[in-house]
Amino acid sequence: MLPGFDILLIDGSARDAGILTAVLDKLYPNLSAYWAQTPEEGLAFLKWQAKFSGPGRLRLIVLDLDGILDTLRSIRSDTPAGLVPIVVFCGSEAEVDVNAAYLEGANACIRKSGSPQLLSEQVRTLIGHWLIHAESPSAEPHSV
Repeated sequence: MLPGFDILLIDGSARDAGILTAVLDKLYPNLSAYWAQTPEEGLAFLKWQAKFSGPGRLRLIVLDLDGILDTLRSIRSDTPAGLVPIVVFCGSEAEVDVNAAYLEGANACIRKSGSPQLLSEQVRTLIGHWLIHAESPSAEPHSV
């Protein structure tokens, strides 16, 4: 069982946020998933989380591609969550959108499935990789 961690989802779709949080609640009851419907809500959460939840608790940020390039840039440069892995779910087929997400600091870009069952499987795979197998950066970045 995973220890308690926080995940932030920034997505304007209540349906997709509901699927993600339902899968997380079922498979990983120790995880806390927070949903921000807008980029502004997400950035406000990151500032609050850093102040009150303590370092290292936030382990993953999941963003919907629509209108988030400025948000990606802000997370990387203006928040204490600059090292937290960011996964972008995108419905876009445009290569330019995927490239832009990586250029702004995304760690991964996943094409969001329209099917609730396939989206659930994507969430399981995402959590398996980023929270179980991948090493997370320390809460305090050290100079190299």
